[in-house]
Amino acid sequence: MHLLRSDFGGARRTRRNASRIRWRRLMACWPLGLMLMAGATAPARAADWLGDLPLRGTFSGATTRWDGLYFGGTYGYNSMEANFTDAVSSLSGDGISLSNEMARENSYGGFVGYNATWDGQLVLGLEGDYHHMASDLTVSSSDQATSGSTTYDATSSVTLKDYGTIRGRAGYAVGKFLPYAQVGLAVGRLSYQTTGTSTSGGTTTTILGTGNTDSWRVGVSAGVGVDVALTSNIFLRGEYEYVAFGKAGGILDSLNTVRAGLGVKF
Repeated sequence: MHLLRSDFGGARRTRRNASRIRWRRLMACWPLGLMLMAGATAPARAADWLGDLPLRGTFSGATTRWDGLYFGGTYGYNSMEANFTDAVSSLSGDGISLSNEMARENSYGGFVGYNATWDGQLVLGLEGDYHHMASDLTVSSSDQATSGSTTYDATSSVTLKDYGTIRGRAGYAVGKFLPYAQVGLAVGRLSYQTTGTSTSGGTTTTILGTGNTDSWRVGVSAGVGVDVALTSNIFLRGEYEYVAFGKAGGILDSLNTVRAGLGVKF
């Protein structure tokens, strides 16, 4: 009986010791459990706190808005070519023939226009601009021929003072760049003068004389360019333009221009 009681008491002590060991182990592990739970919920709480803020590597620049009213100023370099063939056609039988000539001059001016956009990238617009020559742009040609005892002389010139265009534009926005093409009508203010004389026996006679000091010429304009947004409201412009004016006084002239500009849009 004593032996049985002893065995029974030892078993109870063994069970109590085992329970105390398990409890100590559990108490020792609870901090680690809390850390694991906090780690599992931290990303969700961080995501909620960040909301819709873009993460590094996920942001892409938005296309600049180009719709609305805009205006600006330009400075250009102009090259004008004139064909004088028809200006002295009446003297061709006397051996007179004028060559095509070219002259260059700078210009300054301004533009104003309005753009409409589709899907944020296709841009269609209407624009008007005005350009004044820094100094009158004059092209001239002359020729002399002798037939028998008579000498024929001819001189023709054309001067461009200023011009303007109204044109339609079509472009496609790529980020902060707007490359475009344009086509429209041009009106130029020019003057021209053509004279022809014959000299025989010391006597000079005027046989051809036409001119106009203030001639308005209508033509066509075409070109390409690119606008580059510096800010949401300010942009730079680079452009090439070709203008062909209608014939006046038998003179046909055309203008090639490269220009830079600075504009403001609303």
